Amino acid sequence: MGLANICRAGLPSIDRALVSALVDRWRPETHTFHMPCGEITITLQDVAMILGLPIAGHAVTVNPTEPQNELVERYLGKAPPPDRPRPGLRVSWVRAEFNNCPEDADEETIKQHARAYILSLISGLLFPDASGDLYTFYPFPLIADLENIGSYSWGSATLAYLYRAMCDACRRQSDGSNLTGCLLLLQFWSWEHFPIGRPDLVKLKYPNVEELEDERDRPTVGLRWVVGVCARRAAPARCYEHFTNEFDLLTDDQVVWCPYREERMKELQLAPICTQDSHLWLTRAPLLYFFMVEIYMPERVMRQFGLHQVCPPPLRDTSAELHWCRRGRVHNDWAQKHKSFVDMWEAKEQDVVMEDRPYDHSSYMDYLRWYRRSTRIRLCTPKRISNGHKGGASGGSAISDSEDPFRASQLRYTPRAHLIHSVTDKLTVLAKEAASQKGCSRGKCRAFVDQVTRTCVEVIGELGGSSLCDIVDLVPCSSRAATTAAEPEAEQQRDKEEDIHHSMAPDQETESGLGSEKRSRSRTRRTQADRTVQTRSTGKRKRGRSGSR
Repeated sequence: MGLANICRAGLPSIDRALVSALVDRWRPETHTFHMPCGEITITLQDVAMILGLPIAGHAVTVNPTEPQNELVERYLGKAPPPDRPRPGLRVSWVRAEFNNCPEDADEETIKQHARAYILSLISGLLFPDASGDLYTFYPFPLIADLENIGSYSWGSATLAYLYRAMCDACRRQSDGSNLTGCLLLLQFWSWEHFPIGRPDLVKLKYPNVEELEDERDRPTVGLRWVVGVCARRAAPARCYEHFTNEFDLLTDDQVVWCPYREERMKELQLAPICTQDSHLWLTRAPLLYFFMVEIYMPERVMRQFGLHQVCPPPLRDTSAELHWCRRGRVHNDWAQKHKSFVDMWEAKEQDVVMEDRPYDHSSYMDYLRWYRRSTRIRLCTPKRISNGHKGGASGGSAISDSEDPFRASQLRYTPRAHLIHSVTDKLTVLAKEAASQKGCSRGKCRAFVDQVTRTCVEVIGELGGSSLCDIVDLVPCSSRAATTAAEPEAEQQRDKEEDIHHSMAPDQETESGLGSEKRSRSRTRRTQADRTVQTRSTGKRKRGRSGSR
């Protein structure tokens, strides 16, 4: 009902640039987004609170015992058309046949339309097909049994499907790559945790809870983003470069680590389904969806639950072999193939992270120091900033001016991340050298003062150069000459700056055990909007890019 209420209120469009920037931060080795302020990920708590999907229940991996056509004809009352490229039901056919239920329909006809509607929710939003014009057939045997459909863990299956989709997308390098999974969940999750890209909320128009006959009709957290977003269209467009630079500058206090505080949840008066499975949010059982098995590691993001973060967090293998396990024919018996993982999920209540210590800032700072030594926190090495950007353009407009001048002017964005990193690194180098100048000779001190002067002139130039004319006459001629002519010394300065980039050149032998850093170093940023990740939802194609690693 939570998902149905969100759909009935109206789905927001997917912000392709935001989704692309998030995928660029995804690490398949840990199933977390790597931000400058630490790891963060989508958890079972997020799935339950935002979409209101059940976490408890059986794994969503059942082997159908009948052929697809027979199942469809028996439970929908109509035979599907034969022109299907692969197993699934055409979106156009389902909508044409079951869009309107007759007013004088008998009970069996109502059930058939109910199954078709639930199929559109589950296969269209939670587990969308990559083509965008088919409803995947895998969940249909479970949907057909209306009496037992609620006995399955749809929340964990949704998270498994999204994990696999992001693991696949962040490895792709083709411009024609796409991203499936529940992008609605990914976008709502981002809006809950980050101020970046979050639309403005107006006064919420939640239904009056006291007037509801059934408490299960109460809203979920996700509903507030569809009934309260009215200023979204008026907000200026943001390009992919905007989000990548903002994520590069993300600080600890800019993240809403625990958006589901108890006092806030009482105010929203949420449906019971949002919190009824809270005892399973910290389970370590694997997530399953038919042929997909994904490792769930809440122990890496304990701050999101307001609990103590162990440092270093335990690293569990996300099993690259399982990522190669692809869908086959519909009648493959995945329940038997993944029986060991299914058994682990059935025993999920016996494998829960036991942590009673609350979040402690000092211990988290220890974790952050380890984290910055052990992984990459910036997508790219900072480039030198050229002076005099015209019109605020950053060299990578999302679309050409000739195509749409008005929209292009909205999408221009001057990045701050490279500039701030560059200035910070220069000042850090100077601070370290200043500390080593004690007891040095007068000649070395004079040379150091000249170096400081040159660096300050360079920094002012990078910041815009508006004050450069006020101090350039005060700079000794030798210093000015060195600024413009001493290229070898400038190269040495850049080398010193690179020495302090521990986060961009992680040690392969660090205690983190995070592998595949060579692949991570090869990640490249693309600033064109036509390369943003393609997003697929029910019957629609939204073109874009996937993160290239």
